[in-house]
Amino acid sequence: MPLGIIVKKWNERIGLETLAQYPRNKDFFISNQTFLHLLNLHGFSNESGMTSLTVKETNIITYYSGSDTGYFVILALNLLENAEDFEEKLEEIALEILDNLKDNQYEKLLPRLYRKILQPLNE
Repeated sequence: MPLGIIVKKWNERIGLETLAQYPRNKDFFISNQTFLHLLNLHGFSNESGMTSLTVKETNIITYYSGSDTGYFVILALNLLENAEDFEEKLEEIALEILDNLKDNQYEKLLPRLYRKILQPLNE
């Protein structure tokens, strides 16, 4: 079962800034070093795209919005889940988040979007 969603934004002054996380619990933690590694994998590309990474007991898949906006939507998975199985759903929810940035409206959507990810992949 996916562990959760994190929304981050690249900030020139402070680096990667966490904007939201769902669910908000202690068991769901990704280190700053891992986030920096994800940032390097995206290579500060001008284009949007996906990348994935396995760190200890967690598979991580990230959608990057591109350098124009600098948003990262990150999905943390357990070790047994294949990141490729979640690419389509992550892109879909990432685009919905990006469409709702104004006044941080996406924060209210995170519980529903997380439940959407939990739905069987064949639906």
